[in-house]
Amino acid sequence: MNNFTLFPQQSYKAKIAGLALTGAALLLMILESISPFTIIKRLSTAQHSQLCFLLILFGLFIIAFSKERIDDDRVKTIRGKVFQFGFGILVSLLIALSFVGTVNTHVIISLSNDLPLIILISLSVYLLLFNIGLYMDPLWIRSNETVGTNIKRNKIFFLVYICVLLMVVGYLIFIR
Repeated sequence: MNNFTLFPQQSYKAKIAGLALTGAALLLMILESISPFTIIKRLSTAQHSQLCFLLILFGLFIIAFSKERIDDDRVKTIRGKVFQFGFGILVSLLIALSFVGTVNTHVIISLSNDLPLIILISLSVYLLLFNIGLYMDPLWIRSNETVGTNIKRNKIFFLVYICVLLMVVGYLIFIR
């Protein structure tokens, strides 16, 4: 039976493109915070920084909705469980943000600043837990390999985490 999905998953090659987009946008964002410049002359420095941040989010979105090299039932089960948890975090953060905006009228909630940060947190948690479940959790490893040999076999795994780590550190230290 052909399974219908509203948002189809992209191929494994799209994951590599998402990694490249996220890394390039993150590099631009960090360089722009060290020495302000703009690539698009019509945009201010703040707009340029926000555009780079949105490109990072889009790259993470592509990574999150891309297939793995071997996309079997085990991967689909892990993806489903982690997606449910990530969606719960997203909804919880949105409810908390709405509650703070309702209760405290002095707090101004900016959709252009706060909403992308919530999306970043949700996508980062999803990707982190998905990759931990896929590569590091001994209960989810198919064979009797140790975690160390499994990590050595999956070098792209480290690229994802380095990009996410640099993005979060760069965002917290340089941008906000």
